[in-house]
Amino acid sequence: MVTNSAEAQYAALSHCWGKEPFGTTKRNNLAEHCKRIDFDKLTKTFQEAIIVTQSLGIRYLWIDSLCIVQDDEDDWRRESVKMGRVYKDAVITIAASGARDGSEGCFMERNSSQETIAIPYTAQGASTPIQGEFVYVALFPDQEICSIDQAPLGERAWITQEWMLSPRIVHFTQARMIWVCKTVIEAEDGEPAARSDEQWLLPRVRAYYDAKFTTKAQKTDSFEDARQFFADWCSLVATYTSRKLTRDSDKPIAIQGLATEISDLVGDRYTAGIFHRGESNSYQPLRCLAGNLLMY
Repeated sequence: MVTNSAEAQYAALSHCWGKEPFGTTKRNNLAEHCKRIDFDKLTKTFQEAIIVTQSLGIRYLWIDSLCIVQDDEDDWRRESVKMGRVYKDAVITIAASGARDGSEGCFMERNSSQETIAIPYTAQGASTPIQGEFVYVALFPDQEICSIDQAPLGERAWITQEWMLSPRIVHFTQARMIWVCKTVIEAEDGEPAARSDEQWLLPRVRAYYDAKFTTKAQKTDSFEDARQFFADWCSLVATYTSRKLTRDSDKPIAIQGLATEISDLVGDRYTAGIFHRGESNSYQPLRCLAGNLLMY
């Protein structure tokens, strides 16, 4: 269907396209896709994202390769710059983080190479194990299959704005599900999960915004908040530019939604990787550094 600016709750999918061909919306099948898309013809990732969406009681799911006409340059130019807003306005983002392509899906088979080991249980203060009592343990899964940042999807540049702007995300990795929102990150097994880079910047943005309106007595704190924000922005851009893009021409577009959101929050203009005040032509060094990291 074509929404024509209609409003409704929806989920969004964050996923790796991969190198294997899969169904997309193009000009020659747009009319057909507006009527229906056969579930059986969708990739495993798309099918399982639909199952998650339905289980949450949400009717609509936004998938970039299906919702943007892939061989229509005009549609791509219009919609690609809105993608940050798409993820920001979604109720939840479903991230197929452990999948390298659409064939691997969200619900990945968990084959642990570590066998469970039975260790005789010894009570505290006792010198010998209790007969017939054991503690069963196994090695924790490898970091690379548990970490969001080290998962296949974490290597893609587009996810920088997708993950940062999404109000809440459920990550499906090879080892476990991980819930991420603006305040917490929790893994299904209760084990600690490191905060991702995408969780740090927006709180700094809000602190910087508040600092812009402080009194003279708080000027030192105001400068420190501004310095910290720009340092974090530079760090984020460095992370972003180290991630992979299929097309280099997407580099400024894949972060545009995030930059626009930050620009609106802090009241500074954003131009080609640089934040600056109003129409002023004077740029602070930290801002120029951010621009250099992004564009070169």
